[in-house]
Amino acid sequence: MALLDDTITAGENSLQALYALQTAAMKSGDLVTQKALEDDIDDLTYKLTQLQSQQIAVDDAQITALNNQLAKVTATAQAALNDLTKLTAVLQSVVSAAQLVDAILTTAAKI
Repeated sequence: MALLDDTITAGENSLQALYALQTAAMKSGDLVTQKALEDDIDDLTYKLTQLQSQQIAVDDAQITALNNQLAKVTATAQAALNDLTKLTAVLQSVVSAAQLVDAILTTAAKI
């Protein structure tokens, strides 16, 4: 059974990987990448905070899908550390994770 606490832990791991990638962009002087990551980090942090604060009961399939997507965020961010041209994959995975959180919050609001 997937737990919301597992999702928050996965989210923390994803955010740490995104922060590392943002630092790499800063060190290379890539302001566009740094700003894009900042926006996505802020969005993901906000959505995960909403998810945690609502203490909602969601089905295991949704949580599992979100946990899998957060693992993908972490993996793509770590892979992009050595190659900032892979940033598009990172940003796409963050957007997908944010959309899953939105879907969970929408479902919870209907209950």
